[in-house]
Amino acid sequence: MKFKKRMITKAIALILVFSLMFTFGATISSAHSSSQRGVVRGIESPFFNSGWIMHENHHTNGNLLMYRFSTTDSHIASYRTMVRQGAAMWPSRGFSVEETTSIGDRIGVFRTINDLGSTANATFRRSTSVVDANGHFLRWTVEINRAGRSNAATIGHEFGHALGLEGLTSESNRNKLMFGLSSRTVSTPQAADARTITGLHGGSLDPHNFNRFSMNPNLLSASQKDTHHHVSCSGCHGERVSGRTASHTYTIFLSVSATQHQRRCACGYTAPGGVNHVFVNNVCRDCGHRR
Repeated sequence: MKFKKRMITKAIALILVFSLMFTFGATISSAHSSSQRGVVRGIESPFFNSGWIMHENHHTNGNLLMYRFSTTDSHIASYRTMVRQGAAMWPSRGFSVEETTSIGDRIGVFRTINDLGSTANATFRRSTSVVDANGHFLRWTVEINRAGRSNAATIGHEFGHALGLEGLTSESNRNKLMFGLSSRTVSTPQAADARTITGLHGGSLDPHNFNRFSMNPNLLSASQKDTHHHVSCSGCHGERVSGRTASHTYTIFLSVSATQHQRRCACGYTAPGGVNHVFVNNVCRDCGHRR
C-alpha cells in the first residue's frame, strides 16, 4: 500500500514538472535581459532600409565566438583557410572569433556537404532546442556546400548568423555583408551589420534614440496615416517592438493668413485645415504672426 502511494505521488510530481515545462518554457526564449527584451527590432523593406535584422530569440552569448572543424569530414581541410579568413573579419567590428579543437557547447562546427541540387553556397544551422537559461543557443553548425562557390565573404556571412544576425534580402541592403544574394557589393562586415548585436547598441553606453520619424505609408496602417508616424532609432534604424508608431505632436506652426496658421509635426506631416492665431500683444504665440 505504501509502495502504491509512493508511485502515485511520483506520478503526480512528474505531471507537475511537465506541466511547468510547457507552461513556462517560453519565458526563457529571449536571449536578452528583461530590460532589453523586445525593445527594438530591425525591419527591412524596399521602402525602409534598416540594414540589419537581429534574431532576438536565438543568438550566441557575448562577443566571443568559438568554432572548430569537423573531425569526421575528410574534405574540410580544403576549406580551413577560407574559414579562418571569414573569422578574421569580425574582430574589427568588436567580436573575437577563435578557433579551437575542443568539443562542447558554445563551439560551432564547420563541415562540408555535396548538394548538387542546392543553390546555397553554405548553410547555417542552429539548435533552437538546446539553449541556456537565458535563451542563448549552445550548438550551431555551418555546412559548406562543395558543389557551390563559397569564399571568405560567404563564411563571414555565416559567422554573422552565429552572432545573431538574420539574412537581408532587400536590394537596398546590398552593401551589407548579411545581404544573402549574389548581387552583394561588399565582402566584409559593415558598421550596419554589427551595430545592433548585443553589447554594441542599446546599452548604457550607446542607448537607442527613438527620434527618427517616417510617414512612409508602407509602415503605417490605413487608419494611422493621418494621425500617426512610424518611430525608429536614429542610430540603428530599429523600431520599437512596443510603440512602433506614435501620434503626431504639432510643434511647428506656419502662418497662412491674417487669421490662421497650419500645424506641422516633426515628421513633416502637416495637419489639414487651419487653426486660428492666438494673439498676445499683437503677436501669435505659436507662429509669430503679427497683426
